[in-house]
Amino acid sequence: MIRMAARSLNACAIIIRLNAGKSAKAAGNRYQESRNVEARYPAAVRHSIIPNKTHLRLELSALGDILSTIFPMISHTKTQSANQLLHALEPAAFERVAKRLTRKRLRQKEVVYKPEQPIDHVLFPENAILCLMTVMSNGDTIEAGTVGREGASWISASVGAPSMPCETIVVIEGTAHSLPIADLDRELKENGHFRDVLTEYSHALLVASMRTSACNGLHGLRERCARWMLTTLDRVDTDRFAVTKEFLAQLLGTNRPTVSIMVSVFEKAGILNVEGRWVTVADRDRLKEAACECYDVMRRNYAKVGR
Repeated sequence: MIRMAARSLNACAIIIRLNAGKSAKAAGNRYQESRNVEARYPAAVRHSIIPNKTHLRLELSALGDILSTIFPMISHTKTQSANQLLHALEPAAFERVAKRLTRKRLRQKEVVYKPEQPIDHVLFPENAILCLMTVMSNGDTIEAGTVGREGASWISASVGAPSMPCETIVVIEGTAHSLPIADLDRELKENGHFRDVLTEYSHALLVASMRTSACNGLHGLRERCARWMLTTLDRVDTDRFAVTKEFLAQLLGTNRPTVSIMVSVFEKAGILNVEGRWVTVADRDRLKEAACECYDVMRRNYAKVGR
């Protein structure tokens, strides 16, 4: 094993030297060296002998081939999904679940679950964001909880709660992994690490939901709006997201004119840039100053999951 590692490291050194020379003579030497290495590692260096100035992309691929030959576990690193629950799983635990996952595209305002209706699948968002929204009989709405890449839509579906008590709607469009309830139930019973991670997440989600309820009742609109935007940033891939003022008003339990005034205040202060439905956060630090303490409490609890 040690001799194999030494030979492979020598091969890596030769590959690196292939780009070191700039003269025609150096190019010829690089070609000859690569031919020598090819005799021992034909699969790893077959692209590196192409006479060109730079082969960085190909050589990185070749290096990966060599390292995965020495250390097979490298090919099983936990980078299979942007969803943090799935990412936190041990390789064996993830492989069991991955066979049952289906990636799907979610559109903004798409209703994922309706209140008191049976649930047949659970979603693990990658860059989509879901809102658990309480809807009153008169049509008034407010956010009860939000789920992004840190979690899953409704893991209680297999443990005595086969339906949602509130409406679940897509706030920010994107992708998510879908897992049928029957498979979720089986994995919770047979896949120990999967069960442990989801149990930790269910506690974090409970804390976040309780905190959201308190936040809605005790904190002002400015603080809550800033908190919502910060948590949204944590769940998307860029510093901007698309949401209409009318939709944001529904999430915050207020009306569109009030949200328009609040967003305008942030924009004039240089914290946000707004173009149509696109909101870009220009100054995250100042947005955090405007947010309530609930943002940090929720973030710290979610950060503990899978650690």
